[in-house]
Amino acid sequence: FATNFIAQAPGFNIAAFTEGPAQTDSETWAVFAHSTWQLSAATSLTMGLRYSDIERVGRQPFVIQAYLLQGDALIGPIADLLFDGIAEQDQVKEDDAWTGTLKIQHRFSDNFMAYASYDRGFRDGSANVAGRAEPPAFSGFDSESSDNFEIGFKWGFWDGRAEFNLASYFQVYTDFRSEEHTSELQ
Repeated sequence: FATNFIAQAPGFNIAAFTEGPAQTDSETWAVFAHSTWQLSAATSLTMGLRYSDIERVGRQPFVIQAYLLQGDALIGPIADLLFDGIAEQDQVKEDDAWTGTLKIQHRFSDNFMAYASYDRGFRDGSANVAGRAEPPAFSGFDSESSDNFEIGFKWGFWDGRAEFNLASYFQVYTDFRSEEHTSELQ
């Protein structure tokens, strides 16, 4: 990634060239199990469990070279700046999480069933790679998790040619990084 910038003032012009190559690496280790049990002819229970261990490494060294600009000629460089685009505390992110699912469904008839489910979700944190140098507050984000609840009914009719679904869904996030949150950092 590279950008160019030219600043002009009467009798004083500067050209700056910026390079910020992103270097990212991640390693994920996980184990999971998922199974469905028929509790009766009409009722089934599904359970799943997953453990994840994640490590992410990110660096983005920015190099800025500034030159005096006279006509079409560059004089310099007059300044060489080198700095990390990702704050040191955000360069290595390690997370682990337990996630999973628990679902039960009951078929009242061939055409009508009800279900309830709980799912636990997770998204690991990471360095925030940017197209330009950002303030340290934007250089990374922490992991987030979600708890998801759903109940619903499915009713088939017209000999299976149509189906009516009714569901209620509720989701709770923990440590969700939203636009509102990032605007507080500016």
